[in-house]
Amino acid sequence: MPEKIYTVNHEKLARIVTNYVRDVLASKNGTHQRDFLVPLILGPNGIGKSAVVKQVSDSLGIAFLDVRLLTAFPTDLRGMPYVQEGNVVWARPYFVPQDGQGLLFFDEFTNCGPDMQAATYELIQTGRCGTHELAPGWAIALAGNRVQHRTGARPILQGIATRVFQLELKVETPVWVRWAVANALDSRVIGYINANPQLLMKDDPDQDSQCRPRTWTDVSRQLTVQEEEDWPECFAGTIGEGEASAFLNYLKGLKLPTPTEILSGTPLPSAQAAMYTCAINTAQFIQKLSPEEVNATALSAFLRVSLRWPRDIGYFLFSALTDNNQKAKIVLMQSPYWQDWRDAYSKVVL
Repeated sequence: MPEKIYTVNHEKLARIVTNYVRDVLASKNGTHQRDFLVPLILGPNGIGKSAVVKQVSDSLGIAFLDVRLLTAFPTDLRGMPYVQEGNVVWARPYFVPQDGQGLLFFDEFTNCGPDMQAATYELIQTGRCGTHELAPGWAIALAGNRVQHRTGARPILQGIATRVFQLELKVETPVWVRWAVANALDSRVIGYINANPQLLMKDDPDQDSQCRPRTWTDVSRQLTVQEEEDWPECFAGTIGEGEASAFLNYLKGLKLPTPTEILSGTPLPSAQAAMYTCAINTAQFIQKLSPEEVNATALSAFLRVSLRWPRDIGYFLFSALTDNNQKAKIVLMQSPYWQDWRDAYSKVVL
C-alpha cells in the first residue's frame, strides 16, 4: 500500500517552507542544515512548486539558488576535479556557498536516477559535497513529480525518505485567484478561471499543451505583449487548441463597463465570468488610486453599489481589496454604507 502524502495548497506550503527556513536560519550552537528534515514538494508540472519556494526566499530577503538536477551529473555535486601540487582536488560547486544566508532549491529531484539522488543525499545528510561544506546559513528544499504524474519520476531512495518530509502541492482555484489578483494578472484571465475553476488544471491526453497555473499565467502575459491577430496561435500553443478557442470566444463577446461606471452604479454584466472580470478591474482600479481618492470616493462607492450585486461577486471584490490591506478594511468600516453592507453580507468574516 503506497504511503500517504498529505496535500497542501500554495498558501499553506508557503507558510510551512517559510517557518522551516526561519528555523534553519535561526539555529545556533553548531546546529546545521543537516540537523533538519528537508521539505520535498511533490506535484505535476506547471503548478507553481518552484514559484512558491522563490516567493519564500524573496519574502525573507535571502539569496535563492535554483539547481535543475536533470541537467546535472553526480560529479557536479562533488565539484570539477583538477590537479594541485600533484593531488586531485575538487573545485567548490557554485551551489555550495561558503557564507551568507539563502535557500538552495533542488528541482526535478524525483526525476533523477539513484546515482544522482544518492549524490544529493550526501549534501542533505552531511551538509557537505565531497570536501566542501554548505554554509550554516543556508536551507535546502527539494521538489519533483510523483510516479503517477507520468513525467519519468522515480521512487525516492529509502535512505532519503527518512531525511525529508513530503508534501504534495494541490491547486485550489480560490488560492490561485488571490495570488493572480495580488500579482496583477490580466483580469480577463482571472475572471474566466474564477467562473470556470475546472479549467485551471485540465489534462488532454491528445495534445502536449495543457491547462496549468503556469500556462494561464503566460496567457495573461500574451494578452499584453502579443498582437490580437496572433492570439489564436499563441493560446493554442499554451493551453491547447480546444481551450484556446473557448477562451477566444469569451474574449470576443466581452463588453465591460469601466470601473468608474461600475462605481457610479452601472449594472454588472449578466455572465458570471464577465462579472468577476468587472470586479477584478474595479479592485485593480481602486488599488491604483491615491489615498485621498480611496478615502473620499471609491471604497464607499463600492459598498453602495455592491449591495445590488450577487453576494459571491461582492464578497470576492471585498476580499481582493482587503487581503493583506488592513488600512482598506478600516476605511470601509468607517463608511456610512458599512452597516447596510455588513448586514447584507453577513457571511463575510471580519
